[in-house]
Amino acid sequence: MRVSWAGVKFTQADVKEILEGAIDCHAHGGSDPFDRLLLEDEIAIDYSRVKMRALVIKTWFTPSASRIPLVRKYLDKWAQETGMKPAEVYGGIT
Repeated sequence: MRVSWAGVKFTQADVKEILEGAIDCHAHGGSDPFDRLLLEDEIAIDYSRVKMRALVIKTWFTPSASRIPLVRKYLDKWAQETGMKPAEVYGGIT
């Protein structure tokens, strides 16, 4: 199957190759006071499933570094249950 965005054609194999080892340096989760599709731990699990290397959680109003222990707790539990390697999770103060 080919996916087309702005006229560029990607196969599922192309997407897999791009995502494996990638780092998302700007991910917003549902703990922001805005509607979001996923919570930070769900994003981290999804990224781990596709073998991304890491993500940086961003927030609008609070230091995102304070959320990392909770995200890691759920991500590490998921990784232990599935036997998959978890993505690295970072946060910061912006």
